Amino acid sequence: MTYLAARLFDYLQGADFYRSLHQTAAHLVQAAPGSTWLDAGCGPGLLARIAAARGFTTLGIDQDADMIRLAQRNDSAARANYATRSLAEAAGPSALFDVVSASSLLVTSEQPVQMLQELKQRVRPGGKLLLVEAAPALTLLRSIRLLLRQPAGKRSCMLLLWAAVRSGKTLPEAFFKDDRWKPSCTSVLDGMVHVWLLERPAGLLANTSNS
Repeated sequence: MTYLAARLFDYLQGADFYRSLHQTAAHLVQAAPGSTWLDAGCGPGLLARIAAARGFTTLGIDQDADMIRLAQRNDSAARANYATRSLAEAAGPSALFDVVSASSLLVTSEQPVQMLQELKQRVRPGGKLLLVEAAPALTLLRSIRLLLRQPAGKRSCMLLLWAAVRSGKTLPEAFFKDDRWKPSCTSVLDGMVHVWLLERPAGLLANTSNS
């Protein structure tokens, strides 16, 4: 990804509606203070900062060095750690986390099924996987209607751009459903974004955690 694209994503993460939906998503996760949180594909670090502010020991990773530089710059309190790494390299090949999150990562992956499996493999038994993805309802028309009904705050124009880019590029609900992981889905932003929370059973072995 180019530096310009990284800055554009940073601008999107600064939009009130985008920050609000990720705050809502993060607060769906209930865990003990000090629990570990891995944010995969963290970009400029929004979700990692939210997790760290809630008291999680947080690591944000991204393979794009420009994204990590922006994440470090944005985290003036240095509450989270950031690293230019792939998911396979995150804190060592066998590292597990109480919470693993990914926002808008699966839909942009060339191999989303494999990516989902890799995310699951990083979740500690009894831990949670938080996935934030655009829903089919994220369209330009619906975004315009939402903005006409209620103000979306700072940088609301980014909702229109996000909808234009993401419209029609979504994953089916069946993709996320695995009864072993007790999946639940919460709709936010007028139903235009789905937040999936999956819980890894304490007795589920790593080699059986894949979809």
